Amino acid sequence: YIKEFKTNEEIQKLNKQSEELLNEFQEIFNLENIKKISIENYALGSGSQDSFCYWIERELAPICKFSPGGAGTTVYGISYKKDSGEIRVDNNEDPKTFMVKVRQALIEIIETKNFDKARELKFWYSYIIKILHSYYPNDYFPVLSKEHLKIFAKIFNIESKGLNDIELNHGITININNDI
Repeated sequence: YIKEFKTNEEIQKLNKQSEELLNEFQEIFNLENIKKISIENYALGSGSQDSFCYWIERELAPICKFSPGGAGTTVYGISYKKDSGEIRVDNNEDPKTFMVKVRQALIEIIETKNFDKARELKFWYSYIIKILHSYYPNDYFPVLSKEHLKIFAKIFNIESKGLNDIELNHGITININNDI
């Protein structure tokens, strides 16, 4: 099916819109801006529609939907409390100190695709995949769910045992790219 898939005008239009949206995101949150990203430019809950996390969750949803569900903003490590507007950090660490760690994790993901620091901060695999896909859409498939990744692995006959979600996602992407 993948080998024989033919695009039409509607799909080409959607692909162009997706590419433009990713380009806009990458321009706003380029590496230089990430190196100096503040809590205000990162976190959800302040009402801003220009934060990194807002873009990841809402603006880029047409390309690859990421929803933390019941976990809400705790997925991002740091956010604003809706009722008081105070900054909330998951592990009750000093917000500025924690933001340095978030910044370092984002830089590592963007520069090297390494996600060790992000996992140390307890970032979900799905959140990390969403970031990786947003910067490297040709290297990471826009599927975040472990269950869905396992289905794709079965379809492409990829052994999923022992692989985390990110490794599995990347393996599927490589397989799809090789088949195209």
